[in-house]
Formats: sequence, structure tokens, C-alpha cells
Amino acid sequence: MSSTFDLKSEWDAIVQQRLAPLDKKANKIQSLKYDDFQSTLQTASHEFHQSRVTSTIHKLKPVFDQLDVFVTAITSLVQASPELAGFIWGTTQAVIIVCTFLPPCLATSSYLSCEQPLTTTL
Repeated sequence: MSSTFDLKSEWDAIVQQRLAPLDKKANKIQSLKYDDFQSTLQTASHEFHQSRVTSTIHKLKPVFDQLDVFVTAITSLVQASPELAGFIWGTTQAVIIVCTFLPPCLATSSYLSCEQPLTTTL
């Protein structure tokens, strides 16, 4: 059994469903149209992929993946003397986490939101 799922009409239905309980206040709210959302996402995705920071993170990702193996051990060592080392390691660990997990998440969300057709078959 195959049914058609139209994302744009679902978007509009959900927006209307969320605005309905607001009654008179709903007129004061500007709802986000699906086409505007789609174009904003495509622009953001394009800017993300063209960014020098993004390309640098992708180039350094293998290094950060290797460092990720040692995160637990270094964290345990830093806890023994956390004064200055804790500050330095905390910042370094944040960079490692962002560089390890952010690019795949952004790439996946970019693909799902921008490159999928508006109408899909279930």
C-alpha cells in the first residue's frame, strides 16, 4: 500500500493547528511559510558548505577522532589537579566534541531538510 505524504500541506496544517488555540492573538503572530523555511535552510546549508571553517574542520576531523579516544583518560588526569589544567582541558575538550560531532549532524540535517523532495511516497 502506497500513500502520498505532502510535506508542505502538513506544514501548513500544523501551523494552523498551533495558531488555532491563540484566537485573537494569532493575528499578531507572523507564521513561517514552508517556502521561506526551505529557502532559508538552503541558504544556510550553502553558506555552511562554503565556509572556510567547515572545510578546516573536515580536514582536521581525523585528528580529532583520534584524540577522542583519549578524552576519558585525560579528563581523569586533569581532575587530579584541576586549577589551570581544568580550564585548558575543558576548552580543548569542547573543541574536540564540536569538531567530532557537529559536521556529521549538520550534514545529515542539511541533507534531510534541503535535498529531499517536497512530496515523498510512504
